[in-house]
Amino acid sequence: MQTYPELYLISPETINDITTFRQHLPDVLNLSGASCFQVRLPHLSHDERLHICKDLCPIVQNQDVAFIVADDIECARACHADGVHLETPLHDTNTITAQQVKSAKQKLGTDSIVGVSSGNCGDTALACAEAGADYVSFGPVFESSTKPNLKPINTALLTWWSQMTTVPCVAIGGMTPQTIPQCPPTDFVAVLGGLWNGEVLTNATQLAQITTAKS
Repeated sequence: MQTYPELYLISPETINDITTFRQHLPDVLNLSGASCFQVRLPHLSHDERLHICKDLCPIVQNQDVAFIVADDIECARACHADGVHLETPLHDTNTITAQQVKSAKQKLGTDSIVGVSSGNCGDTALACAEAGADYVSFGPVFESSTKPNLKPINTALLTWWSQMTTVPCVAIGGMTPQTIPQCPPTDFVAVLGGLWNGEVLTNATQLAQITTAKS
């Protein structure tokens, strides 16, 4: 019997109309069957990001979906998010370290979710998983409009990870209703442009048809 990944949604990097966005968000979450929703707003200041996260967090959690904040531990704590996702900027050649994972757990609490972007580095992923990361992400799996300068990874890395550890894996990059079926088996698929580009509610419905809807 074929198993399908759960859906991990990522917000647009810019939300121009927060009122309209928050109104439509429950429908997007319900139609897609998402398990996680990450707010990723790299162009905003901490205060601006916190204001939006405080607005969106209860909406997401009321839909029984985990609310994750990208790269802002203090924001995640202040808005009572379920966790944080750690990644390095594109121009930064460093990677997330085990110590950063431990620090995030200490600040947010042991029950919090701490996820890590591992790019295409299995060693980084293993070190972070051993330090307590709740999931790791690999990508881009396919060509991505969000990160066009990054080459797709060798998808054998996803298979290797599932054989090496039970820590959940998130496949990210170029994920659309058309490409997800081509992705090797993984626990989650993270979708950004594949949801927000075009007819959002239609995309959400199509994504639900090829991923595991929440019970």
